[in-house]
Amino acid sequence: MSASNPPPRPAGVVSLGDLPAPGRATLDEAPPCEVLVEPPFRVLVAEDNDALREVVLAVLERFVGVLELLEASHGGEAVRIIRGERVDVAVLDFQMPQSNGLEAFAELRAVNPAAPGILISAEADDAMRRDAAALTVHRVLAKPVARRDLLAALDSALRTAYQAALPAAA
Repeated sequence: MSASNPPPRPAGVVSLGDLPAPGRATLDEAPPCEVLVEPPFRVLVAEDNDALREVVLAVLERFVGVLELLEASHGGEAVRIIRGERVDVAVLDFQMPQSNGLEAFAELRAVNPAAPGILISAEADDAMRRDAAALTVHRVLAKPVARRDLLAALDSALRTAYQAALPAAA
């Protein structure tokens, strides 16, 4: 087969080039695709408040086997992890030292354009929500975030990006 005619992809499989460019569309508008990443999905939890980070991690630890948890105590550490490890989904606090959640998410999308992000903020104003939408953040949640809202956002992110879901009972 010549280089000008690449082999056809199986139906339902997309390449990274098929995904929406930041600012043009949301992940909900991305074409459907097969799971290209197998569980466990690597979830980065970045929160500078130790107690809140531990609460989020405790909620997600129920899904060990489906999720592999990575943690960062500030935005700079989140960016370092994003640059050095595979991250499939990010749960990011908006206000963090060294790099805020939107900056960390922009770095993630540069490395992994398919990765969804969930932004958590005590100050989710219209400007921040517009900035998050421009970067195609999957969901913005207000602090204090309810357990069910966090799990629903993560489940939705996994379904949208990877056609996978959190188990119903864990």
